[in-house]
Amino acid sequence: MRGINHAVNHLWENLFPEEKELQALFTCAIFYVSRGKERVRWTTFSVGSKEQTVELEEKGFRLEKTFTLWNGTPCVIGGCVPKEDTQKDRLITFLTAIFPAVSYYFSFPNEGNTNKYTDLLMEVTKKFHVSMRAGTVLKKMIDALKEVYPTSEVMLYLAQEWDVQKDLPEVPITYGMALENEKVQEVYLTARIHVENSRKGWSILYIPLRGQQGVYGVLQLSLPHHHVYHPIAEDFIKTLADMGGKALENRELYKSSRTLVKDLQLINETSHMLNSKLKVEETARNLEHQIKKFIPYGKTIFLMLDEDNNIRPLTDNFYENKELQDLAATVFNQFHQKTEAFIFSDIKASPCFQMEDYQSIMAVPMMQSREIIGTVIVLGEEKEAFTFHQFRLLQSLIEHSTLAFINASLQEKLELMVITDQLTQLYSRHYLDEKIRDSLQKDIQGTFLLLDIDNFKQVNDTHGHQVGDEILIQVANIIRSNIRSGDVAARWGGEELAVYLPRADLHAGKKVAWRIVENIARETNPPVTISGGVTTWKHGDHVSVDLLVLRADEALYEAKKRGKNQVVDAGVLTEAKSVDDFSKENDLSRGRDIHNR
Repeated sequence: MRGINHAVNHLWENLFPEEKELQALFTCAIFYVSRGKERVRWTTFSVGSKEQTVELEEKGFRLEKTFTLWNGTPCVIGGCVPKEDTQKDRLITFLTAIFPAVSYYFSFPNEGNTNKYTDLLMEVTKKFHVSMRAGTVLKKMIDALKEVYPTSEVMLYLAQEWDVQKDLPEVPITYGMALENEKVQEVYLTARIHVENSRKGWSILYIPLRGQQGVYGVLQLSLPHHHVYHPIAEDFIKTLADMGGKALENRELYKSSRTLVKDLQLINETSHMLNSKLKVEETARNLEHQIKKFIPYGKTIFLMLDEDNNIRPLTDNFYENKELQDLAATVFNQFHQKTEAFIFSDIKASPCFQMEDYQSIMAVPMMQSREIIGTVIVLGEEKEAFTFHQFRLLQSLIEHSTLAFINASLQEKLELMVITDQLTQLYSRHYLDEKIRDSLQKDIQGTFLLLDIDNFKQVNDTHGHQVGDEILIQVANIIRSNIRSGDVAARWGGEELAVYLPRADLHAGKKVAWRIVENIARETNPPVTISGGVTTWKHGDHVSVDLLVLRADEALYEAKKRGKNQVVDAGVLTEAKSVDDFSKENDLSRGRDIHNR
């Protein structure tokens, strides 16, 4: 029977990597083996300073795994590391890797019969925790089998395409478990070894590659009948296969953890960015930039719905592209039937979508209180352009960013309420003043229209104030429909309205004003007319907002005096050199016949 202390020391020397390699894995660590119910420590192996290891014993993260000595004595192999997440993860992986060799090492009392097996296991174990490549560990595992069984033949059936082929160039590998070989499928599903004796003088062993969380493949080992297959050898093969399974699992978990860290960093970065007070379009542009980081070749489309369920595109050229409009309608129709994100790898195979330039689609709804408020669509030019991981990450990103879109929309509405007249939905006078001042600073010319509904008091007296309000709304809508998107229409006060046309000359301004006058006379119900005054400025003129208003007001008064329902420009008036001159004339004019308005 081997001496226990000698055996444990032999274990440390052969199983553990060099101290430098351990320090590369752990800033500091303690490893120990204890036996018996009293947990008497046989030996301790540590890296780091004495002060660090003392602190670890009290405050560190501890992990232990239990095994049984050949004589039935309960034993523990354990470790302590700092509580950082990376250190804890490495300890879990490390102990998981060495445990099969430790358990096997102490399972047999006769050292002579197991020396070859344990030494091979230790070599494989060392490869496990110094290499992040699953193929390297599998190669070492197969080399160990070949050393014990030189005439054996090995095949690997792996559940998915791990990058191991270049490490195992001479080993036949099949990926996927939907196979004709029923034995392989049975072993994969049951995780139990199966032995089959063939007629050609071979014994075939099907051995599951097991990890902590599942089976990752099946190793097929073919042995000539003259090989003795005894319990020690069976345990050795099982232990080797388990180590191979754990190597695959470790690689998968490592890859998943790296992917998860990247995903969380992306989501955190996006959330931080979207917490800024951005406008809706800015939010969409920033989110598109984030999506490009993990879907670099897709076309991303952002669509929002307003309170009336009209589509508000945040994507350029949407209204010029009939195909995109039809796509948007189809996507929202899908969401109204079932409010879930969807992915199609082949658009042309689906009768719902008709796209010439794209073959794949992902669409994720934006939800607020179970209501759809928008969507993000990503299109791919190729079939199967997107992975399921990209789809899930897109869902997560949109879920985190929807609140930012909602906040940006609310902020826009609040800002619009401040600068908008509640009745007519035209801009406020204060906002118009700001726009004119801005234009005076940066444009080369501009034209200002001041409009007043004729005989509006009579409308209120005859039809009531409710009809008067309806007339104001009709007039505002007609004005809005007869100006450019960059022009600014405002309610000036009462029945007076104003329009500013940036960069427009007097001729263009009069044309717009006459069009408004004619359409109001024709389209209002009950019918009303409107009078207008027009004034303009050019670069080099010494004008201000007040001076433009006074000129337009005088021209408006002249239009009233000439019979209403017409437009007069300020050019017909005697030129005034100052605001004071206009103010005096304006006061006199108002005193003469203000009632006629």
